[in-house]
Amino acid sequence: MNKKISLKNLCGLDYDNSGYQSSLIDWYNKLIEKSADELSIADVSRMIRQDVLREIAINRAIELFLIDPFDGEMQDGGLLALLVSCDAEVAKSKRVTSLINMALKSENEISDFDWADEESRAMFEKNITVLKNILLSKS
Repeated sequence: MNKKISLKNLCGLDYDNSGYQSSLIDWYNKLIEKSADELSIADVSRMIRQDVLREIAINRAIELFLIDPFDGEMQDGGLLALLVSCDAEVAKSKRVTSLINMALKSENEISDFDWADEESRAMFEKNITVLKNILLSKS
């Protein structure tokens, strides 16, 4: 996939010209102008929640996780929670080995990370275990 091509051109999409004013339509019309490598965590989170170009969103979420597994849209570790929510689709990724390695590395770095609160840390620990189990059961 050529990551420099806009999602609009890559997927043959059209703008929503319904005339209905909503933040979701505004977001979608801006989203399709982006290329896959321009998608932020906020974009992929919303894409997955709204079931918009889900495969592209999951692939980008995996890329972002491999760069910084502690990142998130609203809180530290949110990206990990997003991947866990995609369960089987993440396990089908061609990057399962890389994901497992990053999960193991992240698990070892949990105590070194500067957590905002203990709840975030506990959620991350839970989600890293769940992600590892998902990935290991498929490999």
